Amino acid sequence: NTGSVSGAEYVGGVCGYNYGTIENSYYNNSVYSGKDVGSNYGTVTEVSGKTSEQFASGEVAYLLGGIWGQEIGTDEYPVLNGKKVYENKTYTGCCEKYQGDVIKCEYSNTQKDAIYLGNHNFKNGTCTGCGIYEPAQLVDNYYQIGNAGNLLWFAQQVNNERKTSINAILTADIVVNDNLLDSLKFDKNGKVTNESDFEKWIPIGNGSRQYQGTFDGQNHTISGLYFNDDSTDYVGLFGYKHYGTIKNVGVIDSYFKGKDDVGGICGSMNYGTIENSYNTGTVSGSFRVGGVCGYNYLKCKITNSYNAGSVSGSNMYAGGVCGYKADTSTIENSYNTGSVSGNQVVGGVCG
Repeated sequence: NTGSVSGAEYVGGVCGYNYGTIENSYYNNSVYSGKDVGSNYGTVTEVSGKTSEQFASGEVAYLLGGIWGQEIGTDEYPVLNGKKVYENKTYTGCCEKYQGDVIKCEYSNTQKDAIYLGNHNFKNGTCTGCGIYEPAQLVDNYYQIGNAGNLLWFAQQVNNERKTSINAILTADIVVNDNLLDSLKFDKNGKVTNESDFEKWIPIGNGSRQYQGTFDGQNHTISGLYFNDDSTDYVGLFGYKHYGTIKNVGVIDSYFKGKDDVGGICGSMNYGTIENSYNTGTVSGSFRVGGVCGYNYLKCKITNSYNAGSVSGSNMYAGGVCGYKADTSTIENSYNTGSVSGNQVVGGVCG
């Protein structure tokens, strides 16, 4: 309703006396400023008065939705089967994840991206306001990873966005959780009791999204990776590597606990290479557990690499460098100085 309303009793902008259902209806309160419904004994939902300016802006057409539309700047009021109206908001927050307050709401016949006035405040690559990770910059086909947020973002690109062939280099030593192994607390059954204190790690690549790019640590280290789920396969800095190379990286002060195919550098590898890399973190699992790689399948190669961390497997195939190696794969010029324990088929270098 956009017209004037007057009467002695039971007077409303939409209805004078209601015993039924009224919903999604508006009236111009610049013309009539009384009640929405004069007397109501039924159901009233989304009924209110709006100003002439709100009608002209397209707000009411947007709220009505459905077959209602309006050509902004031409139609003063909503019309049936008119042009679709979109709501465009401006927020005080820094991104979609943390929108903050709405400070402006405009309507148009074109859908526009939301505007966020806040800026991300990145600390070690993670925004303190919304928790989003800082994207790594792409230079010469390699993502430059210089902090923990960059690394976590890179893992998301592989695992969530299916960008399994992207490359990366480390430009600095990366610390995801500071002083991790010394901070862990365990109960009498060996279960971690302070897990909520740590940023959780999701290995790069898995059984359905196998990482195929090149990862060059440039002789930097990654420390403080925490993964603790003994029902999950493919665990390590990388979960599953298919083709490509991992090189020049050290994984230190980290904790990996999984089920099958668990390794400090890589859980499972097929037609891939690990070179000039090492692990000093704690690695445990059930089947095929290794300090550097859990499972070397077809034509894999580990060279110039070592493990100095603790390795334990509760089932079969535990090794200081590799848990299980297929006949077509090789381990060259590599060694282990860490403790290795297991149930069956346990070796200092390879199970």
